Amino acid sequence: METGPGESGPAITAAEAMSAERVLGLAAEAMRRYDFSPRATLEPFTVAPGHVALRIDDPVVDERAVLRLHHPGRHHVSELRSELLWLDALLAGRVMEVPPPIAARSGERVITLDDPDGDGDRHATVHGWLEGEAVPHAAARPSDFARLGATAARLHAHTASWPRPAGFCRRSWSAARLLAPLDDPGTDPAAGADPESAALLARAEAAVRADLAAFPCTPDAYGLIHADLGLHNVLVGAGPAGEAVRVVDFDDCGPGWFAYDCASAFAGAEPVGDAPGLVAAWCEGYRSVRDLPPRNAAQIPAFLMLGRLTALGAAASSPAPEAGPARAAAADLACELAERYLRGEVV
Repeated sequence: METGPGESGPAITAAEAMSAERVLGLAAEAMRRYDFSPRATLEPFTVAPGHVALRIDDPVVDERAVLRLHHPGRHHVSELRSELLWLDALLAGRVMEVPPPIAARSGERVITLDDPDGDGDRHATVHGWLEGEAVPHAAARPSDFARLGATAARLHAHTASWPRPAGFCRRSWSAARLLAPLDDPGTDPAAGADPESAALLARAEAAVRADLAAFPCTPDAYGLIHADLGLHNVLVGAGPAGEAVRVVDFDDCGPGWFAYDCASAFAGAEPVGDAPGLVAAWCEGYRSVRDLPPRNAAQIPAFLMLGRLTALGAAASSPAPEAGPARAAAADLACELAERYLRGEVV
């Protein structure tokens, strides 16, 4: 249900992932602050860069919810509260279905747990459960990417007119933040590549850096974005008027380029041959809801290339021997995308 590849932030270490026993212990402590019955059960179902998610099933009140244990240092409490404020606004404006925040008995919607075995206090939030299924990448069709584009457009249209509440703060997806993984010497996309491939990837990286430096941060191109709006975070199910689209996992939301939400739709999974058609489908879906200026659409290839370079750098940093074939495949794909990107094509 929640989050996936392509996020830029603290890596999940073994300590962050935690043991199942520790996760359940912290989750049980959190549950005592809410109005769930003693018969409510907890089941971990996602370990993400920002949090561990557990499903709550309460048979007494026939209620299902999601408890998120946020990793220390990922977000300040004020940032988590700001995320919930955006969810409130989306729900109040009936923009789309998103996970409704649930308050603890104290009224707090972000609670703090003592984690003596961790790296500091751990924050937790609880949300109502949303029914629906995510479309697997292997089964996705152009219409599914058109749906993603239309969903992104609805979010962007809302944020363009939504006055931020006092104290609202989310870390921005600035060029510096997006490029940070490539600035880490331990995640060099060209590591292990032959000289010709390394040179090609270096040219592509230089072009991405130049593009990002030139992209304007004007209101028509830059605003509050989801930043992980892929198939894995869009649930499709039945609704009162037919098909309902529900968006989950706003953990990465923050100010950024609108075009970045297109690239996040393809993070780590786009087949080269289909990419132009799928990007065109995304753009068509977007335009069915909101104008997509040509200058914004022209930014998409740079973000797609950046995502591929970042994924390749992450693969190159893995010491596991079994990761070798995956690294080789990622390098081949990155080189093919780099050639197309440098020719000015949609990658």
